[in-house]
Amino acid sequence: MTGLWSEHQNNTPRAFPHMQNRELSWLRFNERVLAEAANEANPLLERFNFLSIFTTNLDEFFMVRVGSLMDYMRHDPSYSDNKTGMTAAEQLDKIYAAVKRLYQCRDDIYFQLESEFEGEGARKLSLDTLTRTEERLLDEYFDTHLHPVLSPQIVDASHPFPHIENKRLVAAFTLEGKNRRFFAMIPLPQNVERVYTPGAGYILLEDVILKYGKKVFPNYHITETAAVSITRNADIATIRDIMDENEDFREHMSKLLQKRKRLEPVRLEVCGRNCENLTSYLQKRLALDDAQTFFTRAPINLGYRPVLPAAGKTQHQIKSLNFAPFEPAQKRGTELYGSVMRRLRQGDILLLHPFESVQPFISLLKEASEDRYVSSIRITLYRIAEQSKIIEHLIAAAESGKDVSVFI
Repeated sequence: MTGLWSEHQNNTPRAFPHMQNRELSWLRFNERVLAEAANEANPLLERFNFLSIFTTNLDEFFMVRVGSLMDYMRHDPSYSDNKTGMTAAEQLDKIYAAVKRLYQCRDDIYFQLESEFEGEGARKLSLDTLTRTEERLLDEYFDTHLHPVLSPQIVDASHPFPHIENKRLVAAFTLEGKNRRFFAMIPLPQNVERVYTPGAGYILLEDVILKYGKKVFPNYHITETAAVSITRNADIATIRDIMDENEDFREHMSKLLQKRKRLEPVRLEVCGRNCENLTSYLQKRLALDDAQTFFTRAPINLGYRPVLPAAGKTQHQIKSLNFAPFEPAQKRGTELYGSVMRRLRQGDILLLHPFESVQPFISLLKEASEDRYVSSIRITLYRIAEQSKIIEHLIAAAESGKDVSVFI
């Protein structure tokens, strides 16, 4: 992975020689995340986690940063980066070239990890080498549990090209019948587990659907298959015009998130072999070119965990595949007081996260939400947990009549 950026360093036109382009700099950061997936000093499952984090980071980069540059190309052709002098088109060219190399690195690391997982008993099954028992279990699984919940779609004169949601994983097919070629797709059902275990190994959901395409489209000959995903521009204003509308902020954000699902495509990802016609068709329908199309041998979405065998390993062996749990330290002195507010009257408390526990701060909010002498709470939040104690205590404070303001 060394030397990946040398051509960008040498060929980038710069307004200031000591400056670098923000987008290419961010890709270097994500390359360092990818390097952690290749780092054999990290536990195996953590290396897979880093590979997944790299992938979701790249998703967000395309949705926001690449989407923003595409907007510049359309609405402000004269725009150029004030650090390097590059136009939006020049930045995109360098981004696409750099990302294609990152995809190659990602593939290499994925298959190295897959080999190491197999050594731990977590075997990803090849559909071409299933045993009779595995084949029978897979047949039963598809017919009983999977086929009834699928929503296949064929594009023809009576059925227009469907809208494909942002980052929705889709099993795509090229069909032939009645001397014509058709495109068909099956979105992966969102209420079905991503992995299935028909014995001593596991199979990904998209591979099962692609394997059984003939059962879904029995009247056609399947010539090409691939798992595909479309990334859409998500760089939309969140506050624009809200002050002029008599609209609840939550409702406004809900509408924006719905709108984001339908915005223009900025990337096509394809995982499949010998699917040139299928890829060309999608590029044409989505108005994307070769530079915006990324082929991957690894699964597009890595939001799953390889299935380790339930038997045959000690708890110590399983734990060794992850980082040891991190326990933040308790701030010295806070444990001496039953009340954080009482402790604050003795002097300020400086908490260093994540090395020290956030519990004193959460306790402070809880006390403030219940204290009759507290009249208002002002707080700035960036990212919070899905089930947030901070939000829980802020809601309790607001419901008890206190003036609560949150800057998001």
